[in-house]
Amino acid sequence: MLVMLKIYKKDFLNKNQIYFQNCKFGDDWIFSIKTLLKADKIYYLDDSCYLYRIRKKSLSHHKSVITFDTFLVIKKVEEFLKSENLYVPLQEQFNLYRQNLLAYTRKYIPNYLLPIFDALVIFLFSYKTYKAIKSQNSILENIFSITNSKDKNIKLL
Repeated sequence: MLVMLKIYKKDFLNKNQIYFQNCKFGDDWIFSIKTLLKADKIYYLDDSCYLYRIRKKSLSHHKSVITFDTFLVIKKVEEFLKSENLYVPLQEQFNLYRQNLLAYTRKYIPNYLLPIFDALVIFLFSYKTYKAIKSQNSILENIFSITNSKDKNIKLL
């Protein structure tokens, strides 16, 4: 759900009041979900037009306290789905999204904060969710895993 891989019409964003949220981690997730669910049509270009550079110190790939913003992202996505009357029909998909996002984020929580993160997951969601995220690779991790890639031409910079 990488925002930088998409092109948006400005009038579409303004008309639907889609803006980046005030999150340091994960605001592109909220933006992407809103645009995908509000769009009447989506065009797909089957061509590589973007070079994804992974920097060790980037917010997306660095253990940091700001990854706790994930809880805010989940709340904002849930609020959006409810405001659009989409929560009930998409509840199963939302629960899977939430679980995958938490599993991905958990990998970037500093070790000394893992007990707090895990306690929040149990408190806000469930023990079942905690067990699931603790034992799984996230979808994003599978997508970006070089070891899972069949394309051996991928290079990390």
